[in-house]
Amino acid sequence: MTTALLCWWRELEIHTADALIGHAPRDWSRPFCAHLLEFLAPRARGRGLTLVATDGSEVHVAGSGPDPVTVRGALSDLTAWRPGASPKAPSTAILRPLRNSPPGRDPGP
Repeated sequence: MTTALLCWWRELEIHTADALIGHAPRDWSRPFCAHLLEFLAPRARGRGLTLVATDGSEVHVAGSGPDPVTVRGALSDLTAWRPGASPKAPSTAILRPLRNSPPGRDPGP
């Protein structure tokens, strides 16, 4: 039951923001951002990814690899960027979408 509720929460928040009919990513709560980043952590396989919130104390580390990347920005921007949405404000290190899969496979957001 908890898994279904968390899935519903993610889908509601992300897709209403995508459709511009609900909260925008900048309105996402810090607990939601933490949950979504944890849920998406497995997508960083094969790469070390560190997300550092510049508007709080959150640091999220996912994956490991020989070519680690550190991205800094507002927590909501980092959270929006992680699944492939456009952040409200560009981060100093968000230059391109992060590839989540090895070359030759669907990179996904």
